[in-house]
Amino acid sequence: MAEVVSIKKFIGFEKGKAPKETFDFHADGLVPYLSPEYLRGTGNPLYVKPSNKLASIDEGELIILWDGSNAGEVFVSKKGILGSTMTKIIFDENEFDKSYFGYALKYNEYFLKAKTAGSGIPHVDKGIVKKIEVFKPEKSEQRIIASILSKVDETIAATKKSIAKAERLKKALMQNLLTGKLKPNGTWRKKDEFYKDEKFGNVPKGWKYDRLETVLSNCQYGINATSVEDGKFPMLRMNNIIGGKMVNQPMVYIDLDKKLFEKYKVNSGDILFNRTNSMDLVGKLGIFKLEGNYVFASYLIRLTVNQNNIPEYFNYYLNSYEGQCKLRSKATPSVSQANINAGNVKRLIVPIPPKDEQLLISNRIEAIETVLTSKQIKIKKLEQLKKALMQNLLTGKVRVKVPKEQLLTEIW
Repeated sequence: MAEVVSIKKFIGFEKGKAPKETFDFHADGLVPYLSPEYLRGTGNPLYVKPSNKLASIDEGELIILWDGSNAGEVFVSKKGILGSTMTKIIFDENEFDKSYFGYALKYNEYFLKAKTAGSGIPHVDKGIVKKIEVFKPEKSEQRIIASILSKVDETIAATKKSIAKAERLKKALMQNLLTGKLKPNGTWRKKDEFYKDEKFGNVPKGWKYDRLETVLSNCQYGINATSVEDGKFPMLRMNNIIGGKMVNQPMVYIDLDKKLFEKYKVNSGDILFNRTNSMDLVGKLGIFKLEGNYVFASYLIRLTVNQNNIPEYFNYYLNSYEGQCKLRSKATPSVSQANINAGNVKRLIVPIPPKDEQLLISNRIEAIETVLTSKQIKIKKLEQLKKALMQNLLTGKVRVKVPKEQLLTEIW
């Protein structure tokens, strides 16, 4: 019979322990030491020597991050040694399907994180975990629910892999297109299609290296003004630069007279450049393509590319690894921030292809960005779908039917 039950009578706990020694390389006799970063896929594991004093764990076990800033996070384990900040959840597998129980814990993750305790390092309390209540249908229905959610997870994982692949392709294309090694049609330039420059080496015929100011019609600092709650004009700041583009979230507003508005109005194709920030963020820039009337703040510099060139090309180049390295080399560091002034930006040496090739290069990179954007939208929709499914299936609001054949199989 399906019912909502407290999990306290079905679970136990096994806390991880700290090893005496860890290694940052793999060798015979060593196994992964499970850390949150490793389980999230954002870091490489450390390795340890197994012993009966450490908690070994198999792949597919359920783990809760017990201590730390993200305490309460639920993981499905990989094979290795349980980290000292983590706890394995032991549960009655006669009553719960493992995958279903994992999703039920994950659904209550927000509750665990909200109830962490400790004045110093936050930690999970066993009593709080035991208070969790879950919907408990028959195991046959649990398996179907877990299968539905697993299929969504598999699709999300596959889409993330394809995004990573597209991002690698974009990076490689940018490196080769923006240096002229690769033509926009996808063919490699031959040796006789380059000329030798004493300073810059092999340069594609028709290209040149020159100061950025030679392709600009304007290089301007933003307005120094205080935002007001009911201001008329949205003002772009450094946190509006996302992924090489200007975005309109979050926004602040200011009031300006007509003359000042016309002076600081941002036009389509303008590149806005973050001139003051920490060393890892100074030089961040994005191209403006938004609809509407916007102005820009004083910590930004406007770069307006002249009509003989394509602004998208220079936005891509300055956002490339090579472009960012050049920009940051011009930064003047201080105690807490670094600064790049307009004069140094204008003197930056950049590769300048003919205008028609600038356009073809930009179109080629933009095509990949369009694919990336569609995949990122797909990820968001899948995550919304999963959230809705968990809310409905893991609470019993929506029930799933178990095929008669499956019921007979389980009975016999």
